[in-house]
Amino acid sequence: MLNSKFTEVDGLWQLEQLPVLHFVFGRDAHSLRSNYLIDDNTICEFYEGETEIDMPELAAIAQRKSTCVSHFFVVNRGLKYWVVSTTDPNICFEFGPSIKTRVISKLVDGSTTIQALIDENQPPADIGPPTNQSPSFKLHDFNGEEVIEGEEFILRIIDNQDTGNDSEDDESMTGTVIDNKSWLGACEHYDEGTKSIIYGSLGCPDRFGFAVVDSITHITLDGKFLHADLSGEHSEVFIESSEPPVPNRIRISSVDNGEYTLSTWENDTRITCDWVKGSYGGISVNTSRYYDSDLPIRLRLVKD
Repeated sequence: MLNSKFTEVDGLWQLEQLPVLHFVFGRDAHSLRSNYLIDDNTICEFYEGETEIDMPELAAIAQRKSTCVSHFFVVNRGLKYWVVSTTDPNICFEFGPSIKTRVISKLVDGSTTIQALIDENQPPADIGPPTNQSPSFKLHDFNGEEVIEGEEFILRIIDNQDTGNDSEDDESMTGTVIDNKSWLGACEHYDEGTKSIIYGSLGCPDRFGFAVVDSITHITLDGKFLHADLSGEHSEVFIESSEPPVPNRIRISSVDNGEYTLSTWENDTRITCDWVKGSYGGISVNTSRYYDSDLPIRLRLVKD
């Protein structure tokens, strides 16, 4: 949650932070709290309009709100959110509910900017990092050591720790913010019997490896390959003994020393992590910007 702590100054009680201005679609007014559309320390205004949202008009309103955070405002419609620059409404970043608190809090405390969020959210192909499409691609751990085929490593989930809403009432809602000790693991799918899916875990991490087949690097677990399931809008990542065909192949992209993102091979559809109740990270192929986290999962490779 955003900081809404009161302090006493010269006998007056005031908030430590200015409130954030949220514009909410009028038809959603009945569900502000039940659907956790807004956070504490928020000024809420309603807007109408069945088609496009008039961001310049909302920016003009925001500029007149001297008692609100001045450099950005939030627009909400259903499960879509935008953070918008007050001075230039063309600078806006669209995201989903699972990273709402993280995005807004970082903008409030100045640890990021809207433009930085836009840049970070570009697909790997647009950023142009080394990927496993290149025959010269090598995996390295966070200390810069090259990982040799046959070595095992763990994959720590970083920079994607926001779990969105702080609800304790609805099992379907995302839970509270977890600590940094989260890892990639595998568990048996309750519907598929022996099929194992990849998920975010707070317990003991699984140990992964890799295999190079036809000059392509594949992440493996117990000698099995990671596959991207593209059969639906809310698709999973699972492991299978056979090498994945091209449509199910996973692209590994290096974004920093020993840190990687995952996406699909053919079209760079990002693979994301959404935390449920702060204890289970659902790893999915994000084919919809409407429901899921918009930021790709970021993994740090750690060798013992």
